[in-house]
Amino acid sequence: MVNGGYKVKPTCRNITAYVNKRMDKTGISNISIGLPKLNKNTLNALRQNFKTVHIEGFMGYVHFER
Repeated sequence: MVNGGYKVKPTCRNITAYVNKRMDKTGISNISIGLPKLNKNTLNALRQNFKTVHIEGFMGYVHFER
């Protein structure tokens, strides 16, 4: 995950902060971002922070909705 040119580790805290920042900035309630390598524990932790979290297709996109 790249945030402002800096490489950021895809932890639950970093992903949640990034997704919330993007949702607040754009004013929408759902977003998809590319996370090709995401382990099951991080995905389960993200599900606790958002209404829906699911992986879309084979491209590695994760869809978030709040």
